[in-house]
Formats: sequence, structure tokens, C-alpha cells
Amino acid sequence: MGMVKKSIAIHANFYQPNRDDPWSFKINEETSNKSYSNYNDLIIDECYGPLSLKRIKTKLDETVSIYSYISFNFGSALINYIEKEYPKLYLAILEADIISKKLFPYPAAIAQVYNHSILPLVSLSKKRLYVKWGIENFKRHFKREPLGMWLGETAVDEETLDVLIENGIDFTILSPTQARRIKNINTEEQTAISSYKDLDTSKFYIWRSRQFDGKKIKIFFYNKDISDTMSRELENTAKFILRIKETFSQIHKNQVCFIASDGENYGHHIKNGDIYLINLIKNILTQKNMFISNIASLSQLETDFEVEIINNSSRSCPHGTKRWENECGCRLNPSNTYQGWRKTLKESVDKASRIVDDLYLKNLDKIKDPLTMLNNYINIYENSDPQKTIKFIEENSRVKLTAKEITSILKTLESQMDIAFAYTSDAWSFDDILNIETLYSIKRLIKINKYLKESSMDSDIIEKLKNEKSNFKRDVRKEIEKIENTKYKELYICEFLLLLNNDFTNPFLKSRHHIKIIDEKNEVYYVKLTDIITLEEELYTVLISEEKGNPVVRIKKNNSEVDRGLIEKKDFSDFTPFVISEFSSETRNIIKLLTSKDEKDKYTKMLLYSISSFDESEASKKNLKEIFKKAITSNNPGDIPLMRDITKLVIKLLNRSEKDDMEILNLIQERINYKLLWKVGMYDNQKILS
Repeated sequence: MGMVKKSIAIHANFYQPNRDDPWSFKINEETSNKSYSNYNDLIIDECYGPLSLKRIKTKLDETVSIYSYISFNFGSALINYIEKEYPKLYLAILEADIISKKLFPYPAAIAQVYNHSILPLVSLSKKRLYVKWGIENFKRHFKREPLGMWLGETAVDEETLDVLIENGIDFTILSPTQARRIKNINTEEQTAISSYKDLDTSKFYIWRSRQFDGKKIKIFFYNKDISDTMSRELENTAKFILRIKETFSQIHKNQVCFIASDGENYGHHIKNGDIYLINLIKNILTQKNMFISNIASLSQLETDFEVEIINNSSRSCPHGTKRWENECGCRLNPSNTYQGWRKTLKESVDKASRIVDDLYLKNLDKIKDPLTMLNNYINIYENSDPQKTIKFIEENSRVKLTAKEITSILKTLESQMDIAFAYTSDAWSFDDILNIETLYSIKRLIKINKYLKESSMDSDIIEKLKNEKSNFKRDVRKEIEKIENTKYKELYICEFLLLLNNDFTNPFLKSRHHIKIIDEKNEVYYVKLTDIITLEEELYTVLISEEKGNPVVRIKKNNSEVDRGLIEKKDFSDFTPFVISEFSSETRNIIKLLTSKDEKDKYTKMLLYSISSFDESEASKKNLKEIFKKAITSNNPGDIPLMRDITKLVIKLLNRSEKDDMEILNLIQERINYKLLWKVGMYDNQKILS
């Protein structure tokens, strides 16, 4: 009789919502750590970054990262952010997936439904679109087809499983609370699952489609008790190993303990969680009768059982999927007693979705195949290359289009992306309509509403939301109207030009817009603003002046001789003025330092100018490191704008064999409240990563 294998497979769901401001693509949020301007960076430093360090030795005497030993998915917004902001980390994640195929029969990474939408609560066409986009996002990054797919909150119905089957997905992962009935394929015996404890999770199950004869998908139900206690007991490796062993029966057969977890447990929710996970994996690797595997590899085994699922069920709402459409009683803080806004938001997004769908079909009469075009648009949207965008439009058009028609089509396509972001599960997961995650969704609706008005369509999708109430005793109408009335494009132009007027450009700035200065004279700028998503071009006149010792920036759409005449007459009635207090805190701080005559700000000012003029030359690198050292020694690093981005750049430039560079590294460790030192280990690995 062959050896019985008792395997452990750990799946980590790595996910963050899209935090981009839809008008600029900048992230503007406050975090629990004032040293960080967004949660993506904070969690990367605490979790995703440290997990990428190579700290586990294989039997082949290679050192690999934890990513190679687990099963994982990365949400589209998160992996896209890492790709752009952390290229070495991005390569390490892709490399870990490739290495995992050396360790196991099949690789570690699986796809995630696009933008973490709750699929049972969207239309069939949206299910198909978001599954397709999730697959396309995965293929773009991992250069292969996904075997499995993670569903947002594991929310599922039969229609969702049919869509996964349509798209060639081999397996998905659910909670055992989502199983209704199982059947032994050999004996035809059926067993109702009245409690999740009744379900044997040591094997996977087959779900057979009613829609597609003979088609099926494999479902892994994770061990709920082990998965739930992991966050509490992970620190105690020996105790947790014993708990895992207790899940295996004495029956002489292959068994698996499936564990599903939020990836953020490993360093963000649980301090040192990355270390605890590494210790767990290392311990399992030393066990004689236990093996580590990944879910994709285990999906190639055989099973004797089929399963029926509970329609409209999820892992995180005991009421099925009602948390994401109604007031079901689920909330994080018992004192936040009102969640009626969830129904209003769901109805608003649903209505916007229907209107946008109708407009999409109406506006694309010059397109060969609107559905195929929409499916493929994800690759254009996520790359933001104007030349590729124009080629994409030309390849999908029946006739040659004007620039205005191209922009119109791209706006129509982008409205579908806005709907996808509005459907993000996080918008409903928290307690209040004014939670930042909910406001992300509402911002998308506001943007869609403005697009509908541009298209001469009257819509009330925002009005009902304004009439909602908040548990925080804040005026919902006032908060939403503040977002509606903000002139985001004009604000972006004015901030950019005010900094430029002080001889500073932010090298770390990421935006959906490109600014070209057509002419400048006496602090009057004539600029062209190009939207790299829609290719829309707009002309603006901008005047910078000083009033009562403070800068005032005035802006007016349309660049013409009329504007020059108005400025000469000092007639600013058609201009929108922006004063310094209306700009972001980052811009205010930069302007304050650049214009400071205080001696204590000397090195901070020099540091800002050194990054503004940084050109990758050896002289520029040397200058930056020297000034950085002086700036963080003579000032509180927390008071220096762009400090985290500057520190990231400096770490990249350090050579650990150089004494002066090691001194800078020690200063970073002593004086800067960032958990960035994982990047030092990352750059030590750059030869392998290349």
C-alpha cells in the first residue's frame, strides 16, 4: 500500500480596493499612520513587500519567497499599483509564481474577479464582463491562463459558476457555509449539509452545470475553523501545527487541510505575520507525514463527490449577499445602527449601470463588435498608451473616425470602467455612507452623472444618495455636493503650474492628464490638457499672482486673445480663483518650504530641488544622497514633503558595500518612521530578479 499524503494548502487573498481619484488618478486619503498618504503603501511595507523576501530554502538548495509556497490571488487594482510603483516587488511576485511550478506540479497564482464585485448581485452581462476582465488582467501580468478564480467575498450563485465554466476556469474556493448538499458519485447517496461542520473539507467537490450539459467546475471548501483561528494562533507555530494535525482523520487515505486567509494578515493585521507564516511553512517542510502544496496542484487529483451550492451565499454575510444590497444587520460597530443607505446605493449603481449600457450600444453604431471591444478594452485602459488606444479604436471601427468621435467612444468605454469600480464590494462592507470606501463608489457615480449630462441625458442617480443619512452626524447632501462642485481638472493644472512657477516639478506625480505649456509670459500660462484615457484635449488660460502675500491662481477654459484682453483689463469675472488653502496639504507644504527664508529649511529646500532636477546621472545620484543625509539629520523627516517617495529612491541608489551609503541606511532606520527596509533586501536580490 502506498504512502498516505496529508497535505496543507494555504490560500492568501491579496486585495485592496481601487483608491484612485477618478478625475486625476491620484490617491488622496488619510491613514492610521500619518507617515503614509495611502493604505496601499502602508500595507506594502508591512505585508506584500516583506513576503517577497527570499527566506525559505528548498530541497534544491535555492532560497525562495513565501509566495512560492502558498496559493494566492492579487486583486487587479493592487497588482496594477504594484506594477507601476514597485517594479522590483512586481517582478518578485511574478518570479515566485514561476518558481512555484518547480516546487509543485502547478503554479501558485490564480485570478480574481475584476474589482471584487459581488457577482450574484450584478446582471449576467456584467458577470461575464468582470470574469473576463479578471482573466485578462491575470494574463497580462502572469503571462498564462488562470486555472482558478477567487470570487469577491466568495459570493456565488449558479449563474456565476456557469460564467466561470464558460471562461475555462477549473476551480474556485468557497466557505463550507455555502454548501447545500453533497452526493457520493459512486453510491448516489446524498447528504444535506445543515451545518458547515457536516462538510468534509479535506477534499474538493464537483459542481455540475444545469445550463451546460456535461460541464463542471471544482470547488474547494476551506476549513473554516482552522482558517478562522489562524489570525489568533499563527504566532504560536507549534500549537497551530497541532491544530492542523487534529483535522486529519485516522482513515488510510489522502487528506488535505485547505486554509483560506486574507493576505493582509501576514504583516498588516497581525504584526510580524509574515515571520509567523514563514515559520509555519518551514515547520511543515520538516514534518515527516505532512506536506505543503498549492490548490492548483491539488485540483488535479480525483474526487468521488459532487456538491450543490447555496445560491446568493458568501463567506462574510450570514444573510447570504444582503450586506451588499440592503440593511441586513451586518455592521462593524454596533453603535452605527443605520445601514438603509446600502439599498439606495445599490439601486443607484444598478440604475446607472442600465443607463450606461443603453448609451454604450447607442453610441457605438460605428464599431464592428461592441461586446468584443468592451471585453478587450481592459488592456487598453490599464496601459494608458495613447498610440495603442488610437490603434485599438481604429481596429474596432467600421469607418475612419474624427478625433471628437474617438474621444466620444473612449468616454463611453470608460463609463463601463466607472460602473465596475462603483460595484466594488467595499462600498457596502462598512457601516456608513460617508465611509471613504463608500465615497469611492459615489465618486464614480458622480463622474458617470456628469458624463450622462454631457450626453444630454437627465439622471437622478445622485439625488437619492444626497437624501440619505449618516451615523456620523454629518450632512450627506453637503458632503456629496462638495465632491460634485470640486473642479478637479482645474485644480490639478493650477497646482502643477504654481509649483512650476517656483521652479519645481514633482517627479513622482502620476496623473491621467498630460499638461503642455503652449505659451507663458509674465506668469500667464496658456496650456493644453490631454486626458490619456479619453484623449480629450482642452485649452486653458492660467494667471498666477500674489495678493496679500499669498499666491492666487486663476484659471479659465479656452485659450484665446479674449483671455489676454480680460487679463490686461484685470477682469477676472470669468476666471475661477484658487487660493493656497484649496490645494492639497502636500502642495501647500512644498510651496511653504520653497518660499521659506528660514535657515532651518535650507536642506529641505535643497532636497526638494535635487529631486526635481534628478536625472539618473552619477553626479545627480551623489548630490541627492548627500543632501538627503543632511536634510533628515537637520530636520524632522516627517515634516519633509514627498519623504517616502524620496526615501524609496535613495534606498534604490544605495550600495551596501560603501561606508557612506551604509551610514545613510542606518539613518533611515533610526530617523524615518517607514517600514521600508524590506526594499534593501529586495535590491540585494536584483541580480536574481533580473
